[in-house]
Amino acid sequence: MAGWDQAEEHSGRWWYRQMVEYVKQAVGDGAEYFNGLLRVVLSERGCYYQFHSLPEEFSGVLGKTFSYQFMGTSEALPLVALIGNLISTCRDPGTRELSVMALFAKATAMPGREEEVYALEYRAGEAGPAASGIYRAGVLPTFLKMKVRSDHAQPVLGASSGLLFFAANLTDQHLLVRIPQVSERGYDLSELPAAAAVH
Repeated sequence: MAGWDQAEEHSGRWWYRQMVEYVKQAVGDGAEYFNGLLRVVLSERGCYYQFHSLPEEFSGVLGKTFSYQFMGTSEALPLVALIGNLISTCRDPGTRELSVMALFAKATAMPGREEEVYALEYRAGEAGPAASGIYRAGVLPTFLKMKVRSDHAQPVLGASSGLLFFAANLTDQHLLVRIPQVSERGYDLSELPAAAAVH
């Protein structure tokens, strides 16, 4: 194949890009939503999001195991607060994994032009959690992604494990996508060898 070499394939980046393209093609045409940060595609075959300026920031699912809803700010803020509660109690028994990335628009920036990043990684039994930035539970993020395996995730995800992402202002409302994990067998692109380089 043109455009890649053995070193790139060995690093996992080639494989990651191939999986991203596979998911995008399998989801196919659907309803597309844009804001200044990312593109989301929803179809009967699956869904995905991809950042404009960082195409490696991508998540998606094939099949009908996901749900989505559009919501106003008054509905979205309690969700942001619930995720904040999960973050503050992630060391409690019953939480096996919690990963959160949230982008909050800076107060001094034009909306959607510049974001402050909050990131958290926690796995039970490891040192941590490792976190950077400030999670603002009372502020609507421009974008939020959460991956979780926890007995306390039901109010947020509707399941004990899976992924959700939230994108503000894709229409006149905000979009929430929930992807519960329905099987222990599955493939997560963020766990491929290239993950450290692209996430």
